[in-house]
Amino acid sequence: MKRILFALALVLATLTANAQHYVIDLDEIALLGTWNVSGSFGQFKFDKSAIKTFQFADGNYTKITFEDGTQTTDWIFKGYWITTVKTNNCLLHLLPWNGGESIVNFKIQDFDNNEMTLTTYDGKGTIILAKDSSAGVSAARMDVPANGKAYDLNGVELPTPDAATGIVIQGGKKILK
Repeated sequence: MKRILFALALVLATLTANAQHYVIDLDEIALLGTWNVSGSFGQFKFDKSAIKTFQFADGNYTKITFEDGTQTTDWIFKGYWITTVKTNNCLLHLLPWNGGESIVNFKIQDFDNNEMTLTTYDGKGTIILAKDSSAGVSAARMDVPANGKAYDLNGVELPTPDAATGIVIQGGKKILK
């Protein structure tokens, strides 16, 4: 009986530890490239068996590709960004290319540079992605000088970084001021 209780306590401790796993301080650059769907389960507002890839492009359209055996369909997004909320969750936001659609949000549950797990915002669906390494470089490192300079989204240096408003790039990160 003690062995059974010990085993149950161990399983409960493992599940609790997994539930407290957070992805923090993730940058959009780490997502660049194509990610192949290696698994999906739960409830979605689309056919989860048809989803094949996520393709993140900086400065270009981001897309999700669906294939149903006879047809390929792309959901096109203007862009994407990542935020970290007070609960230490990283959220992935996809901005639709047409103004009539709403922003698509996912929680980034796990990320290790070659694999990523996304859950729907309501937690009812999960998508497991693997980075397509056939495209060459999977991630780039940028050494950012700590000079306090700020840039707009077009890369133009702002003359007064402290007075800037909106989305600015400072210290290699996109910041909403």
